Amino acid sequence: MASHNKKQLASIAQEAIDAASGDLHRISQEIWSNPEVAFQEHKACQILADFLEKYGFTVERKYVLETGFRSVIGKPDVTPHVAVLCEYDALPEIGHACGHNLIAEVGVGAAIGIKAALEAARDKGQDFGKVRSILYQQNTSFAVLNYIPSVLRTYYHPLKFMYQTPTLYVYCV
Repeated sequence: MASHNKKQLASIAQEAIDAASGDLHRISQEIWSNPEVAFQEHKACQILADFLEKYGFTVERKYVLETGFRSVIGKPDVTPHVAVLCEYDALPEIGHACGHNLIAEVGVGAAIGIKAALEAARDKGQDFGKVRSILYQQNTSFAVLNYIPSVLRTYYHPLKFMYQTPTLYVYCV
């Protein structure tokens, strides 16, 4: 069975993202139209989690925070392990002027593209790893250098999450 090369896998990922472009645009616009500030993004969290479930991800809701979640596709013991980190909160009084609705759209889009490439490779007998999306709040009222490491420390908890250590982070900005 012939394997896929990197160019073919990239094309497969792009095709999956293109196929989802209508859904991706809709979730971005819905999040834009319903701005929620940090730690209050219940609607955005629901929209994104539902989207990933629709595209075949297992979603763990209320991950670390009430309005955080993570999703996974792939086997737990294979590498590389790609973690896609992105955000979806709004700023007080000015909404999504920071573009977090777009960052969320790019994050879930990247996750479904990577998923499609991994599945295509697996169909050819290649097992390249797994993808995990960790979507969370990040507002400019929090210091990025303080907040992101706290999410990662939880993610890296030595007893609970050691086997999930990503080999690559994709921070969607």
